[in-house]
Amino acid sequence: MSGSSFAVGLSIPTGQSRDVGRAPKGFVMPKLKTHKGVAKRVKLTKKGKVKRHQAWNGHLMTGKPGKRRRRLKRAVIQEGAEGKRIRRLLGLR
Repeated sequence: MSGSSFAVGLSIPTGQSRDVGRAPKGFVMPKLKTHKGVAKRVKLTKKGKVKRHQAWNGHLMTGKPGKRRRRLKRAVIQEGAEGKRIRRLLGLR
C-alpha cells in the first residue's frame, strides 16, 4: 500500500458542497404546542411582553399591610430569562 493516503475517498469533489445538517427540501419544522397551564396564568401585551399576577395574594391577607395588599393586586411584567422561558412555553420564539 505504498503511496496511499489515510483519507482516500473522503474528499469532496470540486464544485460540490456538502449539505451536512440541512433539512430536506420542503421540510417544515413542527409547531410548538402551547402549555395550557401557563396560557391560563399569563397574558401578552401588544409588544409581546409577559404580564402576570403577583404571588402571596391568596389568603391570610389580614396580617399584611394595606400598602402591600394594594401592590399585590397589580399585575407585573415578567422580564429576563423567566419571561423568555414563558414565551417559549406559549409557543413563541
